[in-house]
Amino acid sequence: MNGDRFRGIRRAFRLGAWRTELDEELAFHFDETVRELIAGGMSRPDAVREAIRRFGNRQTYRRELETIDRRAETFRRFGELLKLTAGSARYAARRLRRSTGFAVAIILTFALGIGANATMFMILDRLLFSPPEHIEDPDTVGR
Repeated sequence: MNGDRFRGIRRAFRLGAWRTELDEELAFHFDETVRELIAGGMSRPDAVREAIRRFGNRQTYRRELETIDRRAETFRRFGELLKLTAGSARYAARRLRRSTGFAVAIILTFALGIGANATMFMILDRLLFSPPEHIEDPDTVGR
């Protein structure tokens, strides 16, 4: 039922097309191996058995290839994100160089914000989370 619900979306965005392409590629390589073995003098049934032996468990091989594809896709996306981030940083640096006063105002605002945040964290940590320094074993207080 869920597969039917999203069939149009998958078709529109070609989701799952890589699985079909992977199956086609595996079948191509299997057929090529059979052809090479037949060209080498084997009979077709012997060539098919030898190709099956060489390829091993097809599902295991397929899972390994899917893992490799997923990893490559992750690295590709990470590279694109890195390029986008670097481009944005270069653009921001160019814009800040053009207006020095604005850049100084932004840097001071960030510095004040970070300083205030660190100060508030230290105060709250001492008041709420850390025991007083003069108490040696805070777990025994109040018993």
